[in-house]
Amino acid sequence: MSDSGERDRDEILRRVLTGELPEDAPEVVELLEEQPEAREELERMRALQADLDEAGGFVRKVLEEAGGGEGAPGEDAVEGFVAERTAGSAPERPGPRRWKLATVLAAAAAIVLILLLRDPLGPTYLGPPDVRILAPSEGIQGEEYGIFRWEYELKPGWEFEIIVRGAGMEERSSGRLPGSPWDPGDTHAWPDSIEWELLVHDNSGRSRSLATTSAWR
Repeated sequence: MSDSGERDRDEILRRVLTGELPEDAPEVVELLEEQPEAREELERMRALQADLDEAGGFVRKVLEEAGGGEGAPGEDAVEGFVAERTAGSAPERPGPRRWKLATVLAAAAAIVLILLLRDPLGPTYLGPPDVRILAPSEGIQGEEYGIFRWEYELKPGWEFEIIVRGAGMEERSSGRLPGSPWDPGDTHAWPDSIEWELLVHDNSGRSRSLATTSAWR
């Protein structure tokens, strides 16, 4: 796609997102039919907008709580928001928490900033994508790194790629892969510690990193 064509697409998607264009407008229908990835991008933009709206509501609630009441300013809003976003991830630290207003507002601003800088291609949000690295990972048994395995639900037309790096070795690429697993062949000569990165390539030619992990022997 040419730069002008990409700009036209982005402008149409922006106008749909802001409500200037209905989704059944002829130019929108034509774009979404000719470029299926444009519909995926529109949905990602909508999800990002929803997250930003949620973060904005959180900031407003913090400011409201900071205006009165007992206890730490904005404490209820902060604890509720954090509890919702981190449920099941880690035990809560014991003891009372008292937040100064400046700290609360800084935390709220940080949440908004993270959302603004978040990769819009991401399948999730504020955490890692829904990918599981199975092998090799951390310490391995034996001299060979073996078969590379992972789990991730790939969309139609998308492909994986694995990049392996290590001290003293030339960067190794798996090439495009339709899915897991990947057999790199003989890895006897590879260094005793490697880092490997799992990439995904979408059907518009864009790529991004899903995960990076280390393995050693």
